[in-house]
Amino acid sequence: MGLNVMAALWPLRAGSLHVDFWVSERVLKKLARFFRAGDRV
Repeated sequence: MGLNVMAALWPLRAGSLHVDFWVSERVLKKLARFFRAGDRV
């Protein structure tokens, strides 16, 4: 792959990484809330 192609794809890759991190963070928070609720019971 040429450097120009990689430079063009980098923002897309960085954006998808950011979205993946955001989604996983929300999922972890939901799981943590679920486990805390389970501990109370």
